[in-house]
Amino acid sequence: MSLATYSVRFQAVEKRRNGKGVVVAYRVLWTLDGKQWKKSFSAAALADSFRSELMAAARKGEAFDLDSGLPTSWSRLQATTWYVLTLRYTDAKWSYASPNHRRGIAEALTDATETLLLRDCAFPREDLRAALRWSYSMRLRDRIDEPPTELANAVRWLASNTYRMDAFSHRGTAAGLARSVLSRISQTKDGRLAAPNTANRKRMVLHNIFEFACEIGVLDENPLNLVRWTKPRTLATVDPSTVINPQQARRFLTAVEAHGERGKRLKAFFACMYYAALRPEEVADPRRFNLTHLPEQPGCWGEIRLTNSVPRSGSRWTEREATGAGPPQTPGAR
Repeated sequence: MSLATYSVRFQAVEKRRNGKGVVVAYRVLWTLDGKQWKKSFSAAALADSFRSELMAAARKGEAFDLDSGLPTSWSRLQATTWYVLTLRYTDAKWSYASPNHRRGIAEALTDATETLLLRDCAFPREDLRAALRWSYSMRLRDRIDEPPTELANAVRWLASNTYRMDAFSHRGTAAGLARSVLSRISQTKDGRLAAPNTANRKRMVLHNIFEFACEIGVLDENPLNLVRWTKPRTLATVDPSTVINPQQARRFLTAVEAHGERGKRLKAFFACMYYAALRPEEVADPRRFNLTHLPEQPGCWGEIRLTNSVPRSGSRWTEREATGAGPPQTPGAR
């Protein structure tokens, strides 16, 4: 068991210079029971902030751990597991993220967690991923304190079978784990190469959660910065042979229209997507006032002014149950 002390003294931030006299780092120095501790930062503001946090802990009467040199509450954070960190991160992000963004965060963390397991999973992969999706929906966790019966064992297993975050405090281990995680998010669930946009979006989530870990004192630096990762390129051109041409589009819309009243609404839905390049969530609920100018004859330009979109993310990523909107409406239907 680690020993602790209340005897702590602080020194001024020390500037570290290279051979040319240029300041290259700022070092925080403090002493516990006569033993000096130090930590360097690349910027003066970071060093001042860290020193202020140490001093604030001392002023509150908090004991300092003699093994780590940090306040005891910070030392306990070092024992945080990856799974616990992901829960804290999703909770912190939930209120500020859109439903689609929440779902994207969950997808990225689910993939990353598969790589950061301490041992082979004792459950089918789909059960494990379902348990992670349940865990990353704050709405589901708030509504029911315990996971569904079929996921309960997997959730309990995850709580003690992911890497501890102090594994990232060793440079070699941190770089290896970071590279493994980046490799995983660059692939689909079945091992194929993921789309560049998908991989880049998931990397942004990972970068953000590691920055969050630094912010709350779990990590000293972002381990992704230790890895040279080639950013996947997004395709800049589209193969014309894979895109529906105007003749095919007209035949398609005529075939859709033949399916009764619903077919007529869907024809308008797909026609707006094809001819106006709208996304599904933008054309799901247009109103008459959105049609600011209609073309007088075929081949002329019109204008649609978009004021809102209706994305569908699934009820687990929203604040309340989905109301279940009806089928797409034709422009001017209401």
